[in-house]
Amino acid sequence: MPEELDEAQLTELDQAFGLTESGNNEVAFSWLMIAVRNQYQPAYERLENFLTSIGRNKFLRPLYRTLVETGQGELAERIFEQARAGYHPLTVKVNSGVIYGDGAE
Repeated sequence: MPEELDEAQLTELDQAFGLTESGNNEVAFSWLMIAVRNQYQPAYERLENFLTSIGRNKFLRPLYRTLVETGQGELAERIFEQARAGYHPLTVKVNSGVIYGDGAE
């Protein structure tokens, strides 16, 4: 899959395969990474739900990092602050470093 896709391509993929609504966490993660990189807003409600309901750092860290790297740090902070109480302390520490750049990563 190419790194960059336009809105029409993302919409076509999403409609064809139901990616935003996928119940498979591996599929959802892969799709959300693409959505974040391309700032595909129709997937952002699912992104927020995913980040607040999944505790696995293998999913969380790359998504938070990509949000920050694509200039969406404020969104990452907002979601992280909402979700952090449900995360394992190590997950909080690692992602705090990713989001706030405090060296805890």
